[in-house]
Amino acid sequence: MSAPSPSVSSHRSETVVLLASVLAIVIIWAKTLEFASRHWLALYDDAYIFLRYVDNLFSGCGLRFNCTDVPVEGFTSPLYLGLLAVGRLFSPNLEAVTSTLGTLCVGATGTLAVLSLSRSPLAHPHRGSAALSILGIAVLLATSSFWLLNSVIGLEAPLGALLAVLILRAALLERHTSLRVWVVVGVLCRPEFVLFLIALPVFREGRNLRYFLYPVACLLGFLVTRVWIFDEFLPLTYFAKSGGTSRHAVLGLHYIGETVSDFPMTLLAPLALLEPRVRRPITYFLLVASVWCGFFLRSGGDTFYYSRLFVPLMVGLEVLAVYGLFLAATRLSLHHSGIVKVLALVPLLPIGGAVGYAMKNQSIPPTHVFANVARYKAVGEYLKRHHGGATVATVPIGAIGYFSHLRIIDLVGLTAPAIAHAGTTVPEGMLDRNWIGHERHNTPWVLEQAPDLIVTTKFRRRPWQGLADTSAGFIADWLLLRAIKAGEAPYEVLSAEVEPGLFCLMFQRRAQGSMVP
Repeated sequence: MSAPSPSVSSHRSETVVLLASVLAIVIIWAKTLEFASRHWLALYDDAYIFLRYVDNLFSGCGLRFNCTDVPVEGFTSPLYLGLLAVGRLFSPNLEAVTSTLGTLCVGATGTLAVLSLSRSPLAHPHRGSAALSILGIAVLLATSSFWLLNSVIGLEAPLGALLAVLILRAALLERHTSLRVWVVVGVLCRPEFVLFLIALPVFREGRNLRYFLYPVACLLGFLVTRVWIFDEFLPLTYFAKSGGTSRHAVLGLHYIGETVSDFPMTLLAPLALLEPRVRRPITYFLLVASVWCGFFLRSGGDTFYYSRLFVPLMVGLEVLAVYGLFLAATRLSLHHSGIVKVLALVPLLPIGGAVGYAMKNQSIPPTHVFANVARYKAVGEYLKRHHGGATVATVPIGAIGYFSHLRIIDLVGLTAPAIAHAGTTVPEGMLDRNWIGHERHNTPWVLEQAPDLIVTTKFRRRPWQGLADTSAGFIADWLLLRAIKAGEAPYEVLSAEVEPGLFCLMFQRRAQGSMVP
């Protein structure tokens, strides 16, 4: 019997890769939709900051967190906010809109990951290895609950991951016009994407000033627009964050370790450098990823778990890791021709190990609201019922602000310029992970604003009896509580029953001339 002709063999290879790609995409979308359905509307509190901005935008307030205050850029992603505003045109249910957008981004990112391993320079020349690598990335993404969680939490992380993969694909395919477009769009998604712009001289084309003309012009236009609207050169969220101490470096190092623990396959991404044909674009992506993660040493990482600040890079790095594993196996097989088939299966060991680790250690029980957000939502609804027209000072401004519709003073400065620019932080010896990103405070200014209520993050099943029975969570709360206990601030304890049997510690401003209790 004669051997199959090259054209027949090539057709079979394409068919195998096509079937593997279709199956991989089906796995990704099926798991994404299944996870989203079991966690639908499980938004983080910060997601409600975006939703309040969109609500105010459609109420005619413009880009303001408080309609009566000046415009402030208290959000991290203008692009994500814009997409939510488009979604608001189709549905007033913004919680559903943001969950839908997150689910679409997670599914689309997984689809692009598959295409990157099937129809790009990362496509393996051997049909068996190509099919296994495609299915490998699909299973990695489909079994990582910490990745799938981004489909429902209501933040821009999965949109960032989608754009990072688009940047990687454009770089691999040497489509420099598309590359520059996606880099600019990425900067509108998260400020860290500016690293992709700065690193463009890695390519020979990027060493020409004309190459930067359009992206720099676009970003200058964006900067002028920001100054015109907000009177700021950088987002207020940048100034609201602290960092730069040795304690931040220690916490940042722990955060980097946590990201590796959450997504261990990303450590193998440098294996992709074994292929000289794509070494430059891969160097570009790895360089940006290194600096991106290095910034955690300054910022201290994040108070939240599940590595959300690393998520925009994760999928691209796992694509490179899977490609690099099969590439390394192929190189080994060239020197050990007698065990080629065995070596071809070697990459399945680390992939299988990562999948098993994720399935064992990344369990997120089905829920449609996180416990802390449920409490903040109850507080917001309580304030709307009982304290209409009040000014409220608090740290968790998301759900409380969104559901109360009251004027909110953000005690850590994400939406309060006087606090964001105060330059204050937590004493280094007191700093722990719970305060990262929530370190700013300006107690004298807050007291000058005379908020009607100060809402803390303290909840329990019995009422608070008096000042001696109180405590604080964040540094801003602690300083206010200290001032109240010292008689320097005219507030008294309000033990608010926000839902049956659940009390939130608040402080209510005393009427002028009233006695201290």
